[in-house]
Amino acid sequence: MVSSSYAGWVDQPSHQGTVEPGRYPWIVNPVVDFLFVYGGLVWICIAINLLILGWAVPTDANAGAPMSRALLIAVLLGQHFFADSHTAATYMRIYPGEESRQKFEFFTKYLPLALLPTFFYGLIAPGGAGDLIYLYLLLVFWHYAAQSFGISLIYCYKRGYMFKAWERESYRWFIYTMILFIFARMLTFRQYSPSSFFGVRCPFWGPLPEWVFDISHLAFILTSVIFTVVLLKKFLREKKLPPYPAILIVSTVALIGFSQGTLNALCWMYGPAFFHGSQYIAVSMAYYLKERGLPEGAPPSAVKALFWKPSTFQYMGLIMLSGVSIYVGIPHFFQQIGYDFALVAAVCLAVFNFHHFATDAAIWRLRDPKQRQILLA
Repeated sequence: MVSSSYAGWVDQPSHQGTVEPGRYPWIVNPVVDFLFVYGGLVWICIAINLLILGWAVPTDANAGAPMSRALLIAVLLGQHFFADSHTAATYMRIYPGEESRQKFEFFTKYLPLALLPTFFYGLIAPGGAGDLIYLYLLLVFWHYAAQSFGISLIYCYKRGYMFKAWERESYRWFIYTMILFIFARMLTFRQYSPSSFFGVRCPFWGPLPEWVFDISHLAFILTSVIFTVVLLKKFLREKKLPPYPAILIVSTVALIGFSQGTLNALCWMYGPAFFHGSQYIAVSMAYYLKERGLPEGAPPSAVKALFWKPSTFQYMGLIMLSGVSIYVGIPHFFQQIGYDFALVAAVCLAVFNFHHFATDAAIWRLRDPKQRQILLA
């Protein structure tokens, strides 16, 4: 669910400043959206962590403290329930139907085959696992930020906060330059680049010349100023501010990108499950339920009632078991034939997410009239 997915919708003057009749302002409902879509649970977990444990990341070393143990258990459950399963939710979009398999044939057949040698490179080549996980860690913030951009646009559209084409582009480039700044910082300064992950040592593909970082910094400042001016002009002209869910989504992804030290470690501890993975599942499940479960003529708000139907739990169970099979089952299998579990888990994380990143860019497109109707209802 990335920014390129949302490039196709343009401003619609007839709806400027109004919410279309029957349009539901939430993805699921106010509570679920706050906790799992625009970052509320991440902020709550970080606040609890700071109040109880201070500036300490919950680890095995301090797991004797009840709250530390509780946070570790929450992260473990969240990892399986949201982070692992959100990858499987992508496969639920492309594999079940013959029409989807044909439409996305490159992503269902040829890209997995192309990535198979990459998987064995990570297992066999000296330093291969480190190369793959390092590339994943370079790309993952782009994926987080771009998905957040797209979902924030959904909230804007649902609530009648319409962007003209050039205004939307100023927003897009604000996000793009934020991504480029984080990317350049990681490749210029060793202290901002990951040194290990899952016990796998990461290389450092730098340093870039510092002028590259300086240019990215200036570009981000410039687009920030331009986008701020756009928002101010819209406020003065239309007496409207961006919807607060959109503001909180961008604030959360900015916290993940710009924070440093222990705060950044806490963001990356709680963010994958309780921000990125959970928001993806909320949008994917809402799409799935609207597409298959809403009676004809039912209002979009009726989707919240469907979340308690057996089909919802079946969907969650399927993607959760699929995620565990990928990220636990495959490493466990290779462990039985002599491979290190953590190394295989890191390789699986990288390779399956390479496929996930690319596939998302293709399947979530508001240019598609059917998708637009369902996502923005």
